[in-house]
Amino acid sequence: MNKMFKNAEAFDQDLSAWCVEKISVQGPTQFDTGSGKVFPNPDWGVACGPPSLSSCTGIAPYNTSDWDTWCETNCNHNPSYCPVSYCVCPTD
Repeated sequence: MNKMFKNAEAFDQDLSAWCVEKISVQGPTQFDTGSGKVFPNPDWGVACGPPSLSSCTGIAPYNTSDWDTWCETNCNHNPSYCPVSYCVCPTD
């Protein structure tokens, strides 16, 4: 990762969601030197937690334990596939 975005003037992505818990707090050498970036860097050395999962269930006529499992898996997948005609997930 050293010099990964060095002088990358056109790169403008938000990297704050990257999981970099095993990389020192200072980050890689010259990671973004000369890039002119405005995007946030990852949180170097910060432990990454699991994503918060929704308890999704199947709706009629898909309200069975098999469909509950399918909804739980697919609605919490990244990217999510959670059709409202099959599943419902509570919101906070």
